[in-house]
Amino acid sequence: MLTRGLLIGEILDELSSLSERIKLRTSLNLNDLPLFAEDFCKELLSTLLQGKFINLNAERSNSPGLDLGCIKNKIGIQVSATCTTEKINNTLDKITDDHRKLYERFIILTLGKKQTSYTINKKLAKKNNFNEKGDIWDLKDIAKMAVDLELNELKELHSQVRNQTTRLLIDLEIRPEDEEFPTNNYKNWESMPEPKHGTGEQFIAYTELNGPLDDKEKDSICAELNDAANRLARLPRVTREFFAMLFERREPDGTKRIKQYRGYESILFDSLQRQYSGDFKGELDLLSEAGFVSVEHQTREDYEDGPSAVGFILGKKDSPFSLGFVDYIEKNSLSFRKVLGEVNFSDF
Repeated sequence: MLTRGLLIGEILDELSSLSERIKLRTSLNLNDLPLFAEDFCKELLSTLLQGKFINLNAERSNSPGLDLGCIKNKIGIQVSATCTTEKINNTLDKITDDHRKLYERFIILTLGKKQTSYTINKKLAKKNNFNEKGDIWDLKDIAKMAVDLELNELKELHSQVRNQTTRLLIDLEIRPEDEEFPTNNYKNWESMPEPKHGTGEQFIAYTELNGPLDDKEKDSICAELNDAANRLARLPRVTREFFAMLFERREPDGTKRIKQYRGYESILFDSLQRQYSGDFKGELDLLSEAGFVSVEHQTREDYEDGPSAVGFILGKKDSPFSLGFVDYIEKNSLSFRKVLGEVNFSDF
């Protein structure tokens, strides 16, 4: 169970990490903030101040002087990486009469660290009812506000901070020259395999044991071999492995609905659903889109044709490649998992 102390401690740790990242950026004169920072602050402040803050820049690009606003609490906020005297005075100068009609209090929120003192333009401060001591906030002030929250509100804030600081910290990363960002989303993508096509000569020689093939048929085998490998390589690895298992678990003589002919193999739909514990519908959809699978469901009208079945084929109907594929794999003691799962047709 998360205790109040643990929740506050983790919130402080996350905000401290954020503050240090901002500090590093500003030390390198990188004072811009990603747009996500405004939404990050919007969610935090809505929980802390129990009001619905909106991103003013989302409604009007670069709203002058202010980034966030809450009509209920009558507060307008400028979010910044730094908080210098010049920045504050510029913000106060840009606040419009329309802003003052909507908001009674204006806050400068810095995600860095505020200074110990400022030289605020007194005329602008008075015009906007701005108080240097109470209206300049940094993340330390945000953390102090969290301490006073009720437990349910503290849990909500904790969830927001945990969920959103990770992304914001990534957005604030500094990219080393001629290198990738320390954290990048490319690493989250599965690498695509380099298909091993094979020349087709071994498969052709095996097929010709049953009679000679003409040049057109030989060219067709090579073309289908390359096409199948390329289509397989574009599928996720787990989908290719699922496809390999369809061949391993196929009905030896085909199903009643999808007989073993024209190069098709098949498995009963209900049998597949019971044998496979993963997202079998998602896998079938991907394989169907790639042209490898066909699902034929039983209806009242064709009930006598047998239960629903999944048919699968690697190449074209009736082609020498499709007709001989399974037999070639088994007679040569090859593996469906290697050929289909790893897209390795080097033995073909």
